[in-house]
Amino acid sequence: LVHGYVGTPAVDLPLKDGRFDIPGALGRAGLLTVTRDLQLKAPYQGVVNLVSSEIAEDIAYYLTDSEQTPSAMGLTTIPDEHGGIAVAGGFLIQSLPPANEEALDALMRRIKDLPPLAKMLLEGATPKEVLDRIFGDIPFEILGHQDVAFHCGCSRDRIEQALITLGVEEIRELAERAEGTTITCEFCREPYVFTPDDLFRLADERH
Repeated sequence: LVHGYVGTPAVDLPLKDGRFDIPGALGRAGLLTVTRDLQLKAPYQGVVNLVSSEIAEDIAYYLTDSEQTPSAMGLTTIPDEHGGIAVAGGFLIQSLPPANEEALDALMRRIKDLPPLAKMLLEGATPKEVLDRIFGDIPFEILGHQDVAFHCGCSRDRIEQALITLGVEEIRELAERAEGTTITCEFCREPYVFTPDDLFRLADERH
């Protein structure tokens, strides 16, 4: 499960060579901060400098440099003529101990010589076919398959629970607005409308 949101979703992002120009939007200077909940007292946080402002390259650099796990990553999203998504996909290759250094070096060379991931996907390559191109004559085993889908776990009940934490007085202040209150999920942008009656009910429950 991955949750993420863009702080400025309406950014004007012209295409470059038929792709979204992510470095053009992010800029060339900055930091990549990764926060992971390892079920310890506090979340673990790692920070590295951006090396290219390409998401895949910067995450691979973070994994290699900060977590000491040699990694290669490819990501692509190609828009269609209507502004939707024609294809999207990616791969993450990591070296876990005990690793064969010669095989690892050969694999990294193959990845550098690959045609663009976008080109392979636009030509209809399946995930298995992309793996075949990546590994070549290096044997590998597929351990499982999992469907990927967009899903957000937000719900009206969850939004209500968040509202309740505001406190009775603040909820009543919201309820006194004639138009009520609309709360939008920051992940999927689903709007949840609460009428004054809804908010007064929540305030009474909180009280």
